[in-house]
Amino acid sequence: MRQCPRCFYPLKIVGDGTSELAQCHRCHGAWVLPREAIRRFGLGADPATWEKLNIAESRGVSSLMCPDGHGALAVLILRDEQGAVEVDTCAQCEGLWLDAHEGRALSNIARRQGKRKDPYSPDVKGYLFQLLTGFPVEEWNPVRRTPVVMLSLLGAILAAAVAQIVFMYLRPLEEQLAFVDAMFVVPATILDGGAPWTLFTYMFFHIGIVHLLGNLWFLWLFGDNVEDALGRGKALTLYLAAGLVGGLAHIVAFPTDTTPLVGASGAIAGLMGAYLVLFPRIRVWVVWFFFPIRLHATTYLLIWIGLQFLGMLLGQRDIAWWVHIGGFTAGVLMALMLRDGSRDRDLIKAAQPVRPRRAQAWERPAHVNRRRYTSRSAPRED
Repeated sequence: MRQCPRCFYPLKIVGDGTSELAQCHRCHGAWVLPREAIRRFGLGADPATWEKLNIAESRGVSSLMCPDGHGALAVLILRDEQGAVEVDTCAQCEGLWLDAHEGRALSNIARRQGKRKDPYSPDVKGYLFQLLTGFPVEEWNPVRRTPVVMLSLLGAILAAAVAQIVFMYLRPLEEQLAFVDAMFVVPATILDGGAPWTLFTYMFFHIGIVHLLGNLWFLWLFGDNVEDALGRGKALTLYLAAGLVGGLAHIVAFPTDTTPLVGASGAIAGLMGAYLVLFPRIRVWVVWFFFPIRLHATTYLLIWIGLQFLGMLLGQRDIAWWVHIGGFTAGVLMALMLRDGSRDRDLIKAAQPVRPRRAQAWERPAHVNRRRYTSRSAPRED
């Protein structure tokens, strides 16, 4: 007979006409096999769906044992944009152990996942877009709330682009040069003690429409999830700090350079580094050599930073490689310092139904129990 892995009480088979599960009548936990989970909760409870949507994250080995005798269970966090639940699963039989209130949380997630659209995969339009631009696209990584900081940064960068058009293309040459000195980083000028504020202003301007649109795409692709995971204040701090570190790295590498440095690439590289730390299992689609390829974000980002080192070693000066490397490194380190488990804890807490706890007989006053309130009912006060 199966025993409850938590309190070792015998499990009893219960059904609702469409599915069966083995329930513990002491702790109200339940053992559910894969087919029964799908019948009871829908296709969103299928482990294959979790893998496809990347909503399951392993948290190591559980202290609970499989009721069917297959050894220790594994802990999984199932998470979507509205909630999360921690379940224990068996790698051999794929059965699920659900504690008292986890079934309802799993049901909510399964219902939402059953209704949502399939993850992104390149159709004809998507393939052509990625082929022509080389941009990656997330397969699936929703956010819980509107990314206010990233939207604000997008607006600020677009406003800076308008200002740049006005002051660099519609003004006399003297005013154009003054604008460059006031807004762009010039390493030699910084080391001479001039215009230190440009270490922040430079990251809002760009040279050319391709430079601008590329940075806007990567800012939105990676920034919304980083903001969702870290919070608005931390995400903004990370963005500005990564841009600052990237600019300083470039100055250290080329201290006598008088060529202006401009672009948000260092700050956005910081968001990419943070994404590597926070979402290593998310997958992205890329089109390389005419072939669509599905990669883990970790693989894509490591290839990207490897290319930055390669460009730096080859001595190509048309791109500020050290800005990318410095910003990416700063993003990784800051994400390691700023991240915590609060997002998962908040989601799991929000997913649990709030039910008033029923007082046991020995916790009730004597007039409720209709009997004498004795020392066996409650501890005696000295």
